[in-house]
Amino acid sequence: MAQGYAFSFRERQTKKKGVVYDVIFRIVDGNGCEVQKSLCGYQTKALAKQAYTEFMATYIAPPKRYNGKQQLTFDYALENYYGSLKATVKESSLYTVMNSFKIHITPFFTGKDMTTIKAETVYAWQDALWSKVKQNGQPYSQTQLRKIRSEFCAFVHWCAKRYNIKDFLSTVDAPKRRYQKREYTIWTKEQFMQFYSVIDNERYKAIFYTLFFSGIRCGELQALTPADYNGKDLTIKTTYNRYTLDGTPYKITPTKNYKPHKVPLPAHARAILDSWLEYKKKNGIANNFIFGSEHPISKNPIQYALDKYTKLANLSKIRIHDFRHSYVSMLLSNGTNFAVIAKLIGDTIEQVVKTYSHLINDDLVKAIENL
Repeated sequence: MAQGYAFSFRERQTKKKGVVYDVIFRIVDGNGCEVQKSLCGYQTKALAKQAYTEFMATYIAPPKRYNGKQQLTFDYALENYYGSLKATVKESSLYTVMNSFKIHITPFFTGKDMTTIKAETVYAWQDALWSKVKQNGQPYSQTQLRKIRSEFCAFVHWCAKRYNIKDFLSTVDAPKRRYQKREYTIWTKEQFMQFYSVIDNERYKAIFYTLFFSGIRCGELQALTPADYNGKDLTIKTTYNRYTLDGTPYKITPTKNYKPHKVPLPAHARAILDSWLEYKKKNGIANNFIFGSEHPISKNPIQYALDKYTKLANLSKIRIHDFRHSYVSMLLSNGTNFAVIAKLIGDTIEQVVKTYSHLINDDLVKAIENL
Protein backbone atom coordinates (compact mmCIF):
# COMPACT_ATOMS: atom_id res chain seq x y z
CA MET A 1 0.00 0.00 0.00
CA ALA A 2 0.91 3.68 -0.14
CA GLN A 3 2.76 3.70 3.18
CA GLY A 4 5.33 1.26 1.79
CA TYR A 5 6.93 3.65 -0.70
CA ALA A 6 10.53 4.75 0.07
CA PHE A 7 11.48 8.42 -0.08
CA SER A 8 14.66 10.49 -0.19
CA PHE A 9 15.62 14.16 0.21
CA ARG A 10 17.17 16.51 -2.33
CA GLU A 11 18.90 19.69 -1.18
CA ARG A 12 18.72 22.78 -3.45
CA GLN A 13 20.04 26.34 -3.32
CA THR A 14 17.49 29.03 -4.26
CA LYS A 15 17.83 32.80 -4.63
CA LYS A 16 14.88 33.82 -2.46
CA LYS A 17 14.68 31.12 0.22
CA GLY A 18 18.26 29.93 0.34
CA VAL A 19 18.65 26.20 0.95
CA VAL A 20 15.41 24.21 0.54
CA TYR A 21 14.61 20.52 0.58
CA ASP A 22 12.55 18.40 -1.79
CA VAL A 23 11.21 14.96 -0.92
CA ILE A 24 11.40 12.42 -3.75
CA PHE A 25 9.39 9.19 -3.92
CA ARG A 26 7.56 6.92 -6.34
CA ILE A 27 3.85 6.28 -6.71
CA VAL A 28 1.59 4.28 -9.02
CA ASP A 29 -0.20 6.45 -11.60
CA GLY A 30 -3.63 5.95 -13.16
CA ASN A 31 -2.18 3.58 -15.76
CA GLY A 32 -0.78 1.25 -13.12
CA CYS A 33 2.83 2.36 -13.73
CA GLU A 34 5.32 3.50 -11.10
CA VAL A 35 6.39 7.11 -11.62
CA GLN A 36 8.55 9.54 -9.66
CA LYS A 37 6.88 12.31 -7.69
CA SER A 38 8.39 15.17 -5.72
CA LEU A 39 7.16 17.68 -3.17
CA CYS A 40 9.41 20.71 -3.35
CA GLY A 41 10.63 23.82 -1.57
CA TYR A 42 10.62 23.07 2.19
CA GLN A 43 12.97 24.93 4.51
CA THR A 44 13.79 21.88 6.64
CA LYS A 45 13.89 18.12 6.15
CA ALA A 46 11.32 17.80 8.93
CA LEU A 47 8.82 19.93 7.00
CA ALA A 48 9.52 17.98 3.81
CA LYS A 49 8.96 14.69 5.62
CA GLN A 50 5.73 16.03 7.14
CA ALA A 51 4.47 17.00 3.68
CA TYR A 52 5.27 13.51 2.42
CA THR A 53 3.47 11.90 5.37
CA GLU A 54 0.36 14.04 4.85
CA PHE A 55 0.31 13.29 1.12
CA MET A 56 0.63 9.55 1.62
CA ALA A 57 -2.09 9.56 4.28
CA THR A 58 -4.63 10.56 1.64
CA TYR A 59 -3.05 8.97 -1.44
CA ILE A 60 -4.96 6.05 -2.94
CA ALA A 61 -2.72 3.87 -5.08
CA PRO A 62 -4.47 2.80 -8.30
CA PRO A 63 -4.26 -0.97 -8.72
CA LYS A 64 -1.73 -2.33 -11.17
CA ARG A 65 -3.21 -4.03 -14.17
CA TYR A 66 -3.15 -7.80 -14.15
CA ASN A 67 -0.58 -9.08 -16.67
CA GLY A 68 -2.07 -12.56 -16.95
CA LYS A 69 0.92 -14.21 -15.27
CA GLN A 70 1.06 -13.61 -11.52
CA GLN A 71 -1.63 -14.87 -9.19
CA LEU A 72 -4.47 -12.39 -8.71
CA THR A 73 -5.68 -13.15 -5.20
CA PHE A 74 -9.05 -12.20 -3.81
CA ASP A 75 -7.40 -10.29 -0.95
CA TYR A 76 -5.20 -8.20 -3.27
CA ALA A 77 -8.11 -7.33 -5.55
CA LEU A 78 -10.36 -6.49 -2.62
CA GLU A 79 -7.81 -4.13 -1.10
CA ASN A 80 -7.58 -2.24 -4.39
CA TYR A 81 -11.38 -2.24 -4.72
CA TYR A 82 -11.69 -0.54 -1.34
CA GLY A 83 -9.21 2.07 -2.55
CA SER A 84 -11.34 2.85 -5.60
CA LEU A 85 -14.52 3.05 -3.50
CA LYS A 86 -12.89 5.41 -1.01
CA ALA A 87 -12.64 8.05 -3.71
CA THR A 88 -16.20 7.64 -5.02
CA VAL A 89 -18.65 6.78 -2.21
CA LYS A 90 -19.59 8.16 1.19
CA GLU A 91 -17.72 6.83 4.20
CA SER A 92 -20.91 5.26 5.63
CA SER A 93 -21.46 3.36 2.36
CA LEU A 94 -17.87 2.11 2.34
CA TYR A 95 -18.26 1.05 5.98
CA THR A 96 -21.35 -1.01 5.06
CA VAL A 97 -19.61 -2.69 2.14
CA MET A 98 -16.50 -3.51 4.17
CA ASN A 99 -18.62 -4.93 6.99
CA SER A 100 -20.57 -7.17 4.57
CA PHE A 101 -17.35 -8.51 3.07
CA LYS A 102 -15.78 -9.07 6.49
CA ILE A 103 -18.73 -11.12 7.78
CA HIS A 104 -20.22 -12.83 4.74
CA ILE A 105 -17.77 -12.91 1.82
CA THR A 106 -14.08 -12.72 2.75
CA PRO A 107 -14.07 -15.81 5.04
CA PHE A 108 -15.18 -17.94 2.06
CA PHE A 109 -12.99 -16.46 -0.69
CA THR A 110 -9.84 -15.32 1.11
CA GLY A 111 -6.64 -16.61 -0.53
CA LYS A 112 -8.43 -17.78 -3.68
CA ASP A 113 -7.13 -16.91 -7.15
CA MET A 114 -9.69 -14.64 -8.86
CA THR A 115 -8.83 -16.15 -12.25
CA THR A 116 -9.69 -19.71 -11.23
CA ILE A 117 -12.91 -19.24 -9.24
CA LYS A 118 -15.68 -21.25 -10.89
CA ALA A 119 -19.46 -21.04 -10.84
CA GLU A 120 -19.62 -24.11 -8.59
CA THR A 121 -17.66 -22.23 -5.92
CA VAL A 122 -20.07 -19.29 -6.05
CA TYR A 123 -23.09 -21.60 -5.81
CA ALA A 124 -21.55 -23.18 -2.71
CA TRP A 125 -21.05 -19.71 -1.19
CA GLN A 126 -24.64 -18.72 -2.00
CA ASP A 127 -26.03 -21.90 -0.45
CA ALA A 128 -24.05 -21.23 2.73
CA LEU A 129 -25.14 -17.58 2.81
CA TRP A 130 -28.83 -18.32 2.30
CA SER A 131 -28.77 -20.87 5.14
CA LYS A 132 -27.10 -18.48 7.61
CA VAL A 133 -28.89 -17.26 10.72
CA LYS A 134 -28.28 -14.24 12.92
CA GLN A 135 -26.98 -14.40 16.50
CA ASN A 136 -30.59 -14.38 17.74
CA GLY A 137 -31.33 -17.48 15.66
CA GLN A 138 -33.49 -15.66 13.12
CA PRO A 139 -32.77 -16.03 9.37
CA TYR A 140 -31.55 -13.09 7.33
CA SER A 141 -34.24 -11.34 5.30
CA GLN A 142 -34.33 -11.90 1.56
CA THR A 143 -33.68 -8.19 1.07
CA GLN A 144 -30.48 -8.31 3.13
CA LEU A 145 -29.25 -11.48 1.43
CA ARG A 146 -29.74 -9.96 -2.01
CA LYS A 147 -27.96 -6.80 -0.86
CA ILE A 148 -24.92 -8.83 0.23
CA ARG A 149 -24.92 -10.66 -3.10
CA SER A 150 -25.19 -7.40 -5.05
CA GLU A 151 -22.17 -6.02 -3.16
CA PHE A 152 -20.20 -9.09 -4.17
CA CYS A 153 -21.43 -8.72 -7.77
CA ALA A 154 -20.22 -5.12 -7.90
CA PHE A 155 -16.77 -6.23 -6.73
CA VAL A 156 -16.54 -9.07 -9.28
CA HIS A 157 -17.71 -6.82 -12.13
CA TRP A 158 -15.07 -4.25 -11.09
CA CYS A 159 -12.38 -6.95 -11.13
CA ALA A 160 -13.49 -8.19 -14.56
CA LYS A 161 -13.20 -4.68 -15.98
CA ARG A 162 -10.08 -3.61 -14.11
CA TYR A 163 -8.01 -6.78 -14.54
CA ASN A 164 -9.58 -8.12 -17.75
CA ILE A 165 -10.53 -11.43 -16.17
CA LYS A 166 -13.64 -13.57 -16.62
CA ASP A 167 -16.75 -12.48 -14.74
CA PHE A 168 -17.46 -15.76 -12.96
CA LEU A 169 -20.79 -14.44 -11.65
CA SER A 170 -22.29 -13.90 -15.11
CA THR A 171 -23.58 -17.49 -15.28
CA VAL A 172 -24.67 -17.75 -11.64
CA ASP A 173 -28.33 -17.05 -10.86
CA ALA A 174 -29.40 -15.61 -7.54
CA PRO A 175 -31.57 -17.91 -5.39
CA LYS A 176 -35.27 -17.27 -5.92
CA ARG A 177 -37.57 -17.46 -2.96
CA ARG A 178 -41.02 -16.12 -2.33
CA TYR A 179 -41.09 -13.77 0.59
CA GLN A 180 -43.48 -11.25 2.02
CA LYS A 181 -42.36 -7.67 1.88
CA ARG A 182 -42.51 -6.01 5.29
CA GLU A 183 -45.26 -3.44 5.40
CA TYR A 184 -44.40 -0.31 7.31
CA THR A 185 -46.68 1.20 9.93
CA ILE A 186 -48.40 4.52 9.34
CA TRP A 187 -49.94 6.70 12.01
CA THR A 188 -52.72 9.15 11.34
CA LYS A 189 -52.52 12.66 12.75
CA GLU A 190 -55.01 11.63 15.45
CA GLN A 191 -52.83 8.67 16.48
CA PHE A 192 -49.77 10.86 16.62
CA MET A 193 -51.52 13.40 18.85
CA GLN A 194 -52.53 10.54 21.16
CA PHE A 195 -48.85 9.56 21.30
CA TYR A 196 -47.75 13.17 21.78
CA SER A 197 -50.14 13.67 24.72
CA VAL A 198 -48.21 11.19 26.92
CA ILE A 199 -44.72 12.65 26.29
CA ASP A 200 -43.40 14.32 29.45
CA ASN A 201 -40.00 15.45 28.14
CA GLU A 202 -39.50 18.77 26.29
CA ARG A 203 -36.72 17.46 24.07
CA TYR A 204 -38.70 14.46 22.85
CA LYS A 205 -41.83 16.53 22.35
CA ALA A 206 -39.86 18.66 19.88
CA ILE A 207 -38.07 15.70 18.27
CA PHE A 208 -41.15 13.63 17.51
CA TYR A 209 -43.29 16.61 16.51
CA THR A 210 -40.61 17.73 14.07
CA LEU A 211 -40.14 14.24 12.64
CA PHE A 212 -43.87 13.71 12.11
CA PHE A 213 -44.63 17.10 10.55
CA SER A 214 -41.51 17.46 8.40
CA GLY A 215 -40.88 13.94 7.09
CA ILE A 216 -37.12 14.29 7.49
CA ARG A 217 -34.91 11.29 8.23
CA CYS A 218 -33.67 10.71 11.77
CA GLY A 219 -30.03 11.32 10.78
CA GLU A 220 -31.01 14.63 9.17
CA LEU A 221 -32.79 15.67 12.36
CA GLN A 222 -29.76 14.74 14.49
CA ALA A 223 -27.49 16.91 12.32
CA LEU A 224 -29.67 20.05 12.43
CA THR A 225 -27.96 23.19 13.74
CA PRO A 226 -29.48 26.60 14.58
CA ALA A 227 -28.29 27.82 11.17
CA ASP A 228 -30.61 25.28 9.52
CA TYR A 229 -33.78 26.81 10.99
CA ASN A 230 -34.93 30.33 10.05
CA GLY A 231 -38.13 30.36 12.08
CA LYS A 232 -40.20 29.00 9.18
CA ASP A 233 -38.24 26.39 7.23
CA LEU A 234 -35.73 23.65 7.94
CA THR A 235 -32.78 23.45 5.55
CA ILE A 236 -31.76 19.83 5.13
CA LYS A 237 -28.18 19.53 3.89
CA THR A 238 -26.38 17.18 6.27
CA THR A 239 -26.93 13.93 8.13
CA TYR A 240 -25.54 12.19 11.21
CA ASN A 241 -23.33 9.19 10.43
CA ARG A 242 -22.20 6.78 13.14
CA TYR A 243 -20.51 4.39 10.70
CA THR A 244 -16.97 5.73 10.53
CA LEU A 245 -13.70 4.14 9.46
CA ASP A 246 -11.35 6.12 11.68
CA GLY A 247 -12.91 5.24 15.04
CA THR A 248 -14.60 8.59 15.67
CA PRO A 249 -18.04 8.25 17.34
CA TYR A 250 -19.84 10.11 14.55
CA LYS A 251 -19.47 12.39 11.56
CA ILE A 252 -21.75 14.99 10.01
CA THR A 253 -21.81 14.32 6.26
CA PRO A 254 -23.81 15.54 3.24
CA THR A 255 -27.35 14.22 3.12
CA LYS A 256 -28.28 11.09 1.18
CA ASN A 257 -28.52 12.54 -2.34
CA TYR A 258 -26.09 15.45 -1.79
CA LYS A 259 -28.87 17.94 -2.64
CA PRO A 260 -29.89 20.42 0.08
CA HIS A 261 -33.62 21.12 0.26
CA LYS A 262 -35.98 23.19 2.39
CA VAL A 263 -38.93 21.83 4.35
CA PRO A 264 -41.54 24.40 5.46
CA LEU A 265 -42.95 23.66 8.91
CA PRO A 266 -46.64 24.19 9.72
CA ALA A 267 -47.31 26.90 12.32
CA HIS A 268 -48.07 24.43 15.14
CA ALA A 269 -44.78 22.56 14.48
CA ARG A 270 -42.84 25.84 14.51
CA ALA A 271 -44.41 26.71 17.87
CA ILE A 272 -43.24 23.40 19.37
CA LEU A 273 -39.73 23.84 17.98
CA ASP A 274 -39.50 27.46 19.13
CA SER A 275 -40.65 26.39 22.60
CA TRP A 276 -37.83 23.81 22.75
CA LEU A 277 -35.20 26.32 21.67
CA GLU A 278 -36.43 28.76 24.31
CA TYR A 279 -36.28 25.97 26.91
CA LYS A 280 -32.64 25.28 25.97
CA LYS A 281 -31.79 28.94 26.28
CA LYS A 282 -33.38 29.31 29.72
CA ASN A 283 -31.70 26.17 31.02
CA GLY A 284 -28.24 26.93 29.60
CA ILE A 285 -28.16 23.92 27.27
CA ALA A 286 -25.51 24.22 24.56
CA ASN A 287 -27.06 24.76 21.16
CA ASN A 288 -24.43 23.49 18.72
CA PHE A 289 -27.12 21.10 17.50
CA ILE A 290 -30.84 21.84 17.77
CA PHE A 291 -31.84 18.55 19.37
CA GLY A 292 -28.50 17.83 21.06
CA SER A 293 -26.14 20.13 22.88
CA GLU A 294 -22.41 20.31 22.16
CA HIS A 295 -22.85 17.06 20.21
CA PRO A 296 -25.81 15.60 18.31
CA ILE A 297 -28.23 13.35 20.16
CA SER A 298 -27.67 9.70 19.24
CA LYS A 299 -30.40 7.48 17.80
CA ASN A 300 -30.61 4.99 20.68
CA PRO A 301 -32.27 7.33 23.21
CA ILE A 302 -34.71 8.50 20.52
CA GLN A 303 -35.68 4.90 19.79
CA TYR A 304 -35.98 4.14 23.52
CA ALA A 305 -38.26 7.16 24.03
CA LEU A 306 -40.37 6.20 21.01
CA ASP A 307 -40.94 2.67 22.37
CA LYS A 308 -41.66 3.99 25.86
CA TYR A 309 -44.27 6.59 24.84
CA THR A 310 -45.85 4.33 22.20
CA LYS A 311 -46.52 1.76 24.90
CA LEU A 312 -47.92 4.42 27.26
CA ALA A 313 -50.24 5.66 24.49
CA ASN A 314 -51.41 2.08 23.80
CA LEU A 315 -50.55 2.34 20.10
CA SER A 316 -49.08 -0.12 17.63
CA LYS A 317 -45.28 -0.23 17.53
CA ILE A 318 -43.72 2.05 14.96
CA ARG A 319 -40.20 2.72 13.66
CA ILE A 320 -38.64 6.18 13.66
CA HIS A 321 -38.49 6.09 9.85
CA ASP A 322 -42.23 5.34 9.74
CA PHE A 323 -42.83 8.96 10.75
CA ARG A 324 -41.52 9.85 7.30
CA HIS A 325 -43.97 7.41 5.71
CA SER A 326 -46.79 8.87 7.80
CA TYR A 327 -45.89 12.37 6.62
CA VAL A 328 -46.08 11.30 2.98
CA SER A 329 -49.36 9.51 3.64
CA MET A 330 -50.85 12.72 5.04
CA LEU A 331 -49.67 14.67 2.00
CA LEU A 332 -51.15 12.10 -0.39
CA SER A 333 -54.47 12.06 1.43
CA ASN A 334 -54.61 15.85 1.11
CA GLY A 335 -54.17 15.59 -2.68
CA THR A 336 -50.55 16.78 -2.82
CA ASN A 337 -48.95 15.85 -6.16
CA PHE A 338 -45.87 13.67 -6.46
CA ALA A 339 -43.58 16.49 -7.60
CA VAL A 340 -44.30 18.53 -4.46
CA ILE A 341 -43.89 15.49 -2.18
CA ALA A 342 -40.57 14.60 -3.82
CA LYS A 343 -39.31 18.16 -3.29
CA LEU A 344 -40.41 18.22 0.35
CA ILE A 345 -38.75 14.95 1.33
CA GLY A 346 -35.68 15.31 -0.91
CA ASP A 347 -36.42 12.32 -3.16
CA THR A 348 -37.12 11.84 -6.84
CA ILE A 349 -40.67 11.47 -8.18
CA GLU A 350 -39.78 7.95 -9.32
CA GLN A 351 -38.67 6.98 -5.81
CA VAL A 352 -41.84 8.43 -4.26
CA VAL A 353 -44.05 6.44 -6.65
CA LYS A 354 -42.01 3.27 -6.06
CA THR A 355 -42.02 3.53 -2.26
CA TYR A 356 -45.63 4.58 -1.82
CA SER A 357 -47.26 2.68 -4.68
CA HIS A 358 -49.57 0.76 -2.32
CA LEU A 359 -50.93 4.04 -0.95
CA ILE A 360 -51.45 5.29 -4.49
CA ASN A 361 -53.34 2.10 -5.35
CA ASP A 362 -55.64 2.69 -2.37
CA ASP A 363 -56.35 6.20 -3.68
CA LEU A 364 -57.15 4.79 -7.13
CA VAL A 365 -59.80 2.52 -5.61
CA LYS A 366 -61.29 5.45 -3.66
CA ALA A 367 -61.31 7.56 -6.82
CA ILE A 368 -63.32 4.92 -8.70
CA GLU A 369 -65.71 4.53 -5.78
CA ASN A 370 -66.31 8.30 -5.77
CA LEU A 371 -67.37 8.12 -9.41
